[in-house]
Amino acid sequence: MRIPFIYLLAPVAVLIFILTSGIGMAQSDPPLRLETEVKSDDASYRIVPCGNNGLILFYESTLTEEERKIWIFVFYDVNLHEKWKTEVPLDKQVGFAKDAFNGTHAHIIFHAPDRKKANNNYQIVRIETGSGETEVFGGNVPDKSLIRDFRLMGSMALIGYNGEKYSGIIAHDLKAAEQKDFFQNDSTFSQIECIYSDTARNTIWAVFNNFYSKTLFYFTVIQFEQGSGRVTRYYLPPSEGKKCNTAALTVLDDGNLLVIGTYDNTKNRDTDIKNYFSNEATGFFTTKIENGSIGSPSYYNFIDFENITGYLKASEFMNARKKANKKGAENLSLDYDLLIHDIYSHHGLFYFIAEGFYEEYHTVTNTYYDYYGRPMPLSYSVFDGYRYFNTFVTCFDGDGKKKWDNGLEIFNILAFDLKKMVTVFFDSTSLVLAYNREGKIAAKIIDEGETIEGTDYFPLEASYANDRIIEDKKSIMVPWYGNYFLCYGFQTIRNDSFIGKERRLVFYLNKVAFR
Repeated sequence: MRIPFIYLLAPVAVLIFILTSGIGMAQSDPPLRLETEVKSDDASYRIVPCGNNGLILFYESTLTEEERKIWIFVFYDVNLHEKWKTEVPLDKQVGFAKDAFNGTHAHIIFHAPDRKKANNNYQIVRIETGSGETEVFGGNVPDKSLIRDFRLMGSMALIGYNGEKYSGIIAHDLKAAEQKDFFQNDSTFSQIECIYSDTARNTIWAVFNNFYSKTLFYFTVIQFEQGSGRVTRYYLPPSEGKKCNTAALTVLDDGNLLVIGTYDNTKNRDTDIKNYFSNEATGFFTTKIENGSIGSPSYYNFIDFENITGYLKASEFMNARKKANKKGAENLSLDYDLLIHDIYSHHGLFYFIAEGFYEEYHTVTNTYYDYYGRPMPLSYSVFDGYRYFNTFVTCFDGDGKKKWDNGLEIFNILAFDLKKMVTVFFDSTSLVLAYNREGKIAAKIIDEGETIEGTDYFPLEASYANDRIIEDKKSIMVPWYGNYFLCYGFQTIRNDSFIGKERRLVFYLNKVAFR
């Protein structure tokens, strides 16, 4: 077995990618790459990492059973050896929404957002990872709602949803097999941002973004104490001339709360319901809730970031800086649509990470002819997907004060679905940002805000000698357990050694270690 070690040397960190193939190795060696041939990249393969128990690979099959379709679930151990396989029939209209893992059971929620006035527009599949035993629970979120968050709290599955006007949380008691309307935020236009469940404190927190009018809008942090049933609300209004867009929450060791999110400027702009719920951000904000008291928010504009020129186009940054320095233009900034991560904590510091993207289109022009034979060109735009271009990372202390910022430029990622592409790994004081694309892992090491080494690229190991990746689609990298990660997606591979089958399209899965 050939194991390439690729070293990225730095004064404070060594990054080693171990990328190995399970093909053609000795029988005792663990296979660390799996691949299966597929007809197209529309196949619905998905992964649920289950810590050091292993992982679940699942997909929709072509088999049907009356009004249900059959989903296949396969469990692999940490060496990617198959341990069990099971079939689960689900309603035909539901599709994958979210997943969660509690240490012994994987929970996967499927949802049919367009299904109206019917029983069970969502189904939760609960899987015991050791035996493969499955249970299916059904329930309903309001019509035309989208599932925003999915968390576990003891025997409860918490489902955060956003409707056309209102938002809320449904608690599905998996032990009693019944659904409960846990909380509905129906007093205004609102969206739920996140749910945070803390088993040790037997407490649930949720963050809602509320719009009442053009002059009244704010975030609400709601605390649910499960033992006493007490509900506490904290109102977080933005400072004048600003509005907050998205937010994440973390609970500090002392039980206090830290909220970090994105904001934009509203000065000289109308704020109405049509443009209120957006992802476009001017910068980051922080608010600490300490002993029940809400602290003053802090705002950090992107154009004031120290290291931003290291991961954004210099021309774009300088143009924004020049405009911001002009009289009366103090509210200008670099405004980006951002996809935010949960807050990461490490050694008493808190890391807020957001991936920048924009919608990409191309123009199609067709020529038609009128009654007299004259050409009539007609042009229209076609959506190509979301183009990812950058990752912002900002480090805060426990009071929400910014310590440093940095980032990772993203190349060649265009996706139809918005999902987190960049993964994070901590090594002592160092932070590694990485993503998987075109058969390579792009990675950058940051230590206390300083770039230790610029972005380097490390090839994923293929299955056979002479394999050459000629196309890569829908590839992603996700944390697994410890310092191990999973890279998976679809690859078109060419290998001229296979006469008559030089080209193949596969779904692949690689195990990767950072050291």
